[in-house]
Amino acid sequence: MFVTFVVGTVELVSLLAEQLGAADRAPWYWLAAVDLNTIGIVIVVTFLVTWIGTVTLWKLRRYDERYPARTDAEPDSASV
Repeated sequence: MFVTFVVGTVELVSLLAEQLGAADRAPWYWLAAVDLNTIGIVIVVTFLVTWIGTVTLWKLRRYDERYPARTDAEPDSASV
């Protein structure tokens, strides 16, 4: 949700700056020049790096051995 909010805000502000003729002024110039393709690539790379990092930590810290998956055949300790 945060990602869509940021991308939508950048797009809205850049369109407003362009329509109001303020795209050549100081703070609006940078926002009007932001390329949404670049933002998309940054978002995808951020998700990939985060995913690879969490998988690496999962394997290095051996969480799969510490916390094995429960099966339906095992009784629940709360119901016994």
